[in-house]
This record gives sequence, C-alpha cells and structure tokens, in this order.
Amino acid sequence: QFYLLGQALAWIPQRAKTNQRIIHGVLLAAIVISSVVYAGGRFKKRFFKALLEGQAKVELALPKTKGMIVPVEQSEDLVTINEFLTAHTDVHEAVLMYPEMGAVHFMVDRPAVGRFATATMAWLSPSWYNEWFIDVKDNLPRYAVALKEPPAYFKKSSFPVESNRLHFNESMQFIRASYRVVAQTPLYYIYERNE
Repeated sequence: QFYLLGQALAWIPQRAKTNQRIIHGVLLAAIVISSVVYAGGRFKKRFFKALLEGQAKVELALPKTKGMIVPVEQSEDLVTINEFLTAHTDVHEAVLMYPEMGAVHFMVDRPAVGRFATATMAWLSPSWYNEWFIDVKDNLPRYAVALKEPPAYFKKSSFPVESNRLHFNESMQFIRASYRVVAQTPLYYIYERNE
C-alpha cells in the first residue's frame, strides 16, 4: 500500500501544486481507511468465524466479560472457577493459576502471585522462572487453579523446548504436593493449600 502511495505521489505533476495537498490528504485517508477496514474484516473472519465455527457457543456470564462469546465448554470452566473463587476468596486475595491463565485473573478479578500472571512468560528466562517460583513458594496462596492435563496444542508449542517441559513438570509437582483438589471443571482442578 505504501508503494502505491509513493507511486501515486510521484506521478502527480509539479504544476498541480495547489491541488497537491488535497490529493495527498485524500490518498492518505484512503490508505488508512482501507487498512482499518481490511484488518477489521480479516480479524472478524479469522478469529470469530474460524475459531467458533461448528461449536456450540454462549455469551460468557461474568461481570468483566459482557458480550464475550466463547465455546460452551470454556464458559463452564470460567463460570465454575469464578463462582468458586467468589465464594471462597476476597477480591484482593491472590490466586495461583497455572500455566497460561493470565486472562483468567482479569476475568475473575483476582490478582496473580508476583509479576507473572501467565507463568509461561517466566519460562523465557531462567532468572524469571526462578523469580516466579520463589514468589509462589514465599507467598503460597490459599487456592490454585491448574489444568488437569495440558492440551495437545500446548504440548506441541511448549514442550519441544526441554526447559519448558521441565518447568511445567516441576511446577505441577509442587502444586500437587502443596495443595489438594477441592473442586473441578471439565478442564481444570481447583486446589486448596494443604494446612
């Protein structure tokens, strides 16, 4: 698009200097508008039609997600987690959610432990992982939420890197040793800290 703009601007004859500013503005506006419309159309087609096509879907019934459409199974997970945490924790009480549940902290309005709401982000650096793990150990929250079993896409994208697999296994062993299962959803266990 920028190439076309350059060609169009170079084509404009010098004698049309008085109209050049208007032409530049029109061309620039056309490029901006077409870029926004194109991106919006691609986003809608790619993320809404393709992802949810053929699946039963429902509007997520959480206070912070008004209007969000998700698969029914995901809704069951999130609503159950929200109901449990609302009944058993204060809004300011940190909850350990593992491994890739940073957005869930926002949806259920509970803070993360330490600075890594999505634990897999800490896997990017050994020092970050150590920081995350120390934060979890030193501030062991009363409740944790973790996957029952990592899905195939997660294993395929994360586990080819050996350190990721080791971090995941070490963290899950720690969670299982430090907590007991008190509730579950189709995909997650909700744990309570051992006393």
